[in-house]
Amino acid sequence: MTNNETLIQLFIELAGIPGKSLNEAALAAHIRRRLDGLPFTVETDDAGRALGGNTGNLLIKPAHFDPAKPVRVYMAHMDTVRDTTGIGILRDKGKITSDGTSQLGADNRAGVAVLLQLLLDVTLSPPNYMVVFTIAEEIGLKGAELLDFGGLDVEAVFVFDSSRRPGAYIRTCAGKFRFEARIKGRAAHSAVAPQEGISAIMVAAEALQGVTIGKLDEMTTINVGTIHGGEANNIVAPLCVATGEVRSETMDAVATHLDRIETAFATACERHGASLEFIRTKDFAPFDLDPDSLLVRTLEEAIHRAGAAVDPLRYSGGSDANVLNERGYAAVNIGIGAQKPHADDEFILEEDLVTAWRIAQNLMIMHSEQGQSNRF
Repeated sequence: MTNNETLIQLFIELAGIPGKSLNEAALAAHIRRRLDGLPFTVETDDAGRALGGNTGNLLIKPAHFDPAKPVRVYMAHMDTVRDTTGIGILRDKGKITSDGTSQLGADNRAGVAVLLQLLLDVTLSPPNYMVVFTIAEEIGLKGAELLDFGGLDVEAVFVFDSSRRPGAYIRTCAGKFRFEARIKGRAAHSAVAPQEGISAIMVAAEALQGVTIGKLDEMTTINVGTIHGGEANNIVAPLCVATGEVRSETMDAVATHLDRIETAFATACERHGASLEFIRTKDFAPFDLDPDSLLVRTLEEAIHRAGAAVDPLRYSGGSDANVLNERGYAAVNIGIGAQKPHADDEFILEEDLVTAWRIAQNLMIMHSEQGQSNRF
């Protein structure tokens, strides 16, 4: 059986492999090498080709895998949001960090390490399971969107990706839409005939005064992230584009807030004679897991067996679990303790890495105990 130090060293090994979104091939190849000679089949799907990346999602099945039986899936994403090439990794008093010049990449190399270690520990052999390492999670859950289970009867998906500490899991998650407001004014010389122009920038500024941004309630946030426009200082700006996002726990709530934002822009445009194109793009749908479902009860028991405190969360950050729930698969995002993700001071506690691994291990053990008579 694996000891704690083996797992920690595996994480450090994986964290140092570059793998930004759509550039995960080096990590995928490393995973293949680590599994070489063990009783698994490793397949790469076509998601990378469709997205313009250099590898697809990895689907790993044990030799005894039976496609005619229900399957439970254990999942983590391979990509990091920033490049980790050449990072220095430090260990101090049970805490793993980078040297402060880059993110550590615990999001989500910690999840990859947990699941890869389970595969390397071949004594664990539940009835029918698959481990999936996805690509392009950090750029909009794109790998999971294109993941093809090939008609398999997937009864549950356990996603190891939440930055919260082990014991926490996402029971309710917000959905997210992006918006783009394109305001078209009219160009004019800003000194000779400014009255003949319509400043798209000023229209946007007026519109934004009617948009409430920030945290509106526990599950609702609105942000305007970028604004740009204009051509030169001596030209009344003919175009201004503002972009942002809305997150909330139901799609109806998201739509209501988007309607209000569009109305604010449309009203300002009408007042000044500008025109508006307002574009909405869905990133992911919300989900709300039944606390009495077998999926939740199984996970909570696995957490309890690992000695952690069960902590169901309402959360606004998306993961592959959002995409999978929308596609009809019972999926839950599980805390791995990758704290301050994406930042230079990102870190993970060694005890959290070990506890996340024990939770995953317990899920597989319970899979054997439960057999395949119960449905999620």
